[in-house]
Amino acid sequence: MPELNDLDAGGSDGSDDADPQPLYLVAARLPVDHHPIEGWRRSPGGLVSALEPVLDSVTAWFGQTRPGQPPPPATFGRCRLVEIPMTSADHASAHDGFCNRTLWPALHGLDGNVESSDTWWDAWERHNLRVAELVAGTAIAGGAVWAHDYHYFALGAILRRHRPDLRVGLSCHTPVVADVLAGLPRARDLAKRLAGFSLIGVQTESDRAELTRFLDLERPTGRPRPTIIANPVGFDVAAWQARRDDEVVRSLAERHRQPSGVLVVGVDRIDYTKGLLHKLHAIEVILGRGDVGPDDIRFVQVAVPSRTSIPVYAYLAQQMKGAAERINADFPRSDGRPVVTLVDEQQSPREVAGLMRAGDIALITPARDGMNLVALEYAVLNGDRPCEVVLSRGAGAAEHIGPWCELVDGIDVNAIAGALASVVPTCASASSADRSRRRAAAAARLTADRWSRTFVEHLPARAGAVDPIRIAGS
Repeated sequence: MPELNDLDAGGSDGSDDADPQPLYLVAARLPVDHHPIEGWRRSPGGLVSALEPVLDSVTAWFGQTRPGQPPPPATFGRCRLVEIPMTSADHASAHDGFCNRTLWPALHGLDGNVESSDTWWDAWERHNLRVAELVAGTAIAGGAVWAHDYHYFALGAILRRHRPDLRVGLSCHTPVVADVLAGLPRARDLAKRLAGFSLIGVQTESDRAELTRFLDLERPTGRPRPTIIANPVGFDVAAWQARRDDEVVRSLAERHRQPSGVLVVGVDRIDYTKGLLHKLHAIEVILGRGDVGPDDIRFVQVAVPSRTSIPVYAYLAQQMKGAAERINADFPRSDGRPVVTLVDEQQSPREVAGLMRAGDIALITPARDGMNLVALEYAVLNGDRPCEVVLSRGAGAAEHIGPWCELVDGIDVNAIAGALASVVPTCASASSADRSRRRAAAAARLTADRWSRTFVEHLPARAGAVDPIRIAGS
């Protein structure tokens, strides 16, 4: 692990060329993850996928590792890695507590899932302070700091006090719902922290309007607010297009196409925002109504466990397992195969592509979602063949590929069932092929290069004034 003082734009030995505009990333996770057997490997998260094509222009990536893990590698490609230390107690309070049980449901507008605690808030602020000190002691003058998501909503205000020479921006990858945020016990304090950023990028025009409204509700009259832009996250379009001709992907797809029947696919981590139970219930509805028979349809859902230390997530996983078992018992196929298959192990990009390449219909119905890269990846991967997408209006992707999808309310089981039943008989038609082409063309515009370049270009040269704030321990 390199020393912090060595993590400058030129490197510790002076052999690297100086970067005139160094860029520092701050995120909840590093782009690598530790596996008990395989050791450190590329992380599966969507943020890593989105940023991977532009990592060569990143000086350093600051991210957390899980408590008890060994030190991460020094680099990921040409990008240097800086571990953000976090104790088990702080992880429980700041990460699992304030981030995942307060901010996460509030940002998604799910006020019934919001929990709050002053202890969680204080731990979150202290963590942001420690990270700001790490960045402030590492970044060279005039550098750009690009923070990601709700874990670091306080980072801009702290860095503006300690390093006013840095340009500090934030990308928010979640949706934004102003009224639920405004109902939080520390809403005004949260707004003041967010006001410390020079630039905030959100996923959709709706999110931009919601965040603007939240900051206007909570900021003192006359105080400036950050520039807020709709800057939808990008992905590696070329890589997903290339997987159409990948022999491994092709082999996996052929395997998934057996046995017969229309294949409906979903790829998510287990989260109550993703509408996973609603998908299963919709499958149950169309089978129960006789819209399709069990020999005519299969549903394969990748559902990777997440946040397993939070009770509601473990309970959701149990509910999903029970629903799948019930459907398979009530609607047996003549070949003995299950109608519903849940895959709870992390899949490689090729394995995901193999499943999505085989899928006749993608079922993507979150209650709300910042963007949903799976929808865009499925669209690009399958632009050369007929297939359909049933997509929630609450996903940011609907703003971009919605005209060529069956749009539904992600929390309306009957609406999902109706849309699914309508596309099962037509998913191999010429009209579906045309929709696939148009959907792929729209998705292909959302490249990672466009996303990152747009964000950095919008960062102002100077930070400007900020409201004074008190951070515990600063």
